Amino acid sequence: MHNLFLFILLFLFYSCGSENKNNVIKPINDEIVKERMVNVNKHLSRNENDEINAYIERRKWNVKNTNSGVRFWIYKEGNGASIKNNDRLKLKYKLSLINGENCYDSSNDGLLNLEIGKYEVSGLNEALQLMRKGDQAIVIVPSHLAYGLLGDQNRIPSKATLIYDLEILNQ
Repeated sequence: MHNLFLFILLFLFYSCGSENKNNVIKPINDEIVKERMVNVNKHLSRNENDEINAYIERRKWNVKNTNSGVRFWIYKEGNGASIKNNDRLKLKYKLSLINGENCYDSSNDGLLNLEIGKYEVSGLNEALQLMRKGDQAIVIVPSHLAYGLLGDQNRIPSKATLIYDLEILNQ
């Protein structure tokens, strides 16, 4: 996280530090700043994507990818109904970071009750709609589809890739 802020700070300092022999303040071109920030975001996303792919490869998981970048692996299929938008679900789960640090666990924090389409982690909403009740799965959510730059202000830090190991309970 500190590296990210240092990188952005140095990037902005370097981009604003061009020689100005006449000591005249030049206006900042919004389009150039926007383009540079887009390039920084693309770079960070590529790095996160590479880290996720290496994580999956080390574990030899047979994951499926969604167009948005969510990965999931149903390691035990359930026999319940397919999940759709607005369904209410109860999940047993363990939530960890890609570095292995545990954040939340239903055995300590209680079951996760959510309504599909309204849960704050859009990547988890997306993956669950590709599953059935009773499924047990691993879901990997990139930071931009999780809690993003702010984290959850509790146990999940900024720019965190989330790893859910979950069971969708039949109700």
